[in-house]
Amino acid sequence: MENKNKFTPGPWSVHGNIGKRREIGIVADSAPCIISIMGNQKEWPVEARANAVLIAAAPDMLEALKSVVPYLYKMKADGIQTAIPVNNMIMFAEAVIKKALGE
Repeated sequence: MENKNKFTPGPWSVHGNIGKRREIGIVADSAPCIISIMGNQKEWPVEARANAVLIAAAPDMLEALKSVVPYLYKMKADGIQTAIPVNNMIMFAEAVIKKALGE
């Protein structure tokens, strides 16, 4: 199955022992691939790990958001009212999906 999105498919995970400098990084679980090295955990351990955890969750967050959009369209079609207009939620979700896909 070809990855039409051009990014390494998830899941991704955080590892704290990458390379000679033992840096925090993100590794693709589906391929022998380092996605990113976040930096030296001795200099800024909290921020580097927090950034790594957020980035490692990106493939899952993208899939979750993509799965929500059809329900938002159904809510709009059914005339369901929410505190934030459904149309605004749809536009925001679709914009974030396009950004994640590089569109």
